[in-house]
Amino acid sequence: MHFRSISSNRSRLAFATGLLVSISGLLADQQPTAATGANSAQASKQEYVLLSPDKQTVTILLPSENGVSKIVQTIHNRIDATVKVQMERHNGTFEYRYAISSAPDSQDSVTNLLIVVSPDLNVQVAPQSRWMGAASTSVVARRLGLRNAPLGCFLDWFAPESNPLAPGNSADDLLVESSGKPGFTTAYMIHEPPLQSSLDWPEEVLDQLESITKSDWFDKHTVIFGPRYAPNDSPGKIANDYLTGIADLIREERLAPNSPVVQEIRSQLRQVAQPGGVVEPITLNQKPISELERELQQALILCFSK
Repeated sequence: MHFRSISSNRSRLAFATGLLVSISGLLADQQPTAATGANSAQASKQEYVLLSPDKQTVTILLPSENGVSKIVQTIHNRIDATVKVQMERHNGTFEYRYAISSAPDSQDSVTNLLIVVSPDLNVQVAPQSRWMGAASTSVVARRLGLRNAPLGCFLDWFAPESNPLAPGNSADDLLVESSGKPGFTTAYMIHEPPLQSSLDWPEEVLDQLESITKSDWFDKHTVIFGPRYAPNDSPGKIANDYLTGIADLIREERLAPNSPVVQEIRSQLRQVAQPGGVVEPITLNQKPISELERELQQALILCFSK
């Protein structure tokens, strides 16, 4: 089963056919190309890929013997979607059930949902009626939105090629089983391919396209929960990570610092994180008022239960 990795941007840009299809516009502007010799260095620094100010389109300049062809493409990352997770524990195995919903006004469909998971946690992807899943062993995935979080591996759910997740639709029961305890991680929502390209294009053009697709803003992502901690990871380490993640979400205004639930959680985590802290099961007197607070409470109870 082929695993489609965000980190493999060149493979995302240059698909096996090597053909250019579905472009927004194709214009031919005849301009003199750079000569050899002294002009070669200048040509190598030329910008061949121009990003629009709103980051919605790119203009690609393709040099050739006859001049320069201009291609304008829409970037297919205009996704508005949400991801939720339900977590349970059965006989030492943690179950993560993900659901993704695409907003009715989303401009692009979703072909892939990727979750960053920690390596060596015996991650298993259960079959689902429509979407297929695969896990990579390459530790290259960034947990965007989380400061100083370690790299992980991609777990890739992908919709049937002929039936991606259209705006207004949802997919659920994307089940993952792992020995890993839950922690903050990153989910990516992707439309493949985001741009069309050809293997026949000059290397410098593909390099500049790759630079754009590597940008943090390019893939739609959100912080969520997933397999992160090994069974023998210390409670103090886990508590410190959670405190950092909560601070990140407060900074992004996804959690409110004055929320009674958030205040209670931070107070209990600080007790666990301090040297010699006593590890007790997390119990909350306050009732979560948001989906994220509910998931946070659920993850902490699973992490610190006896």
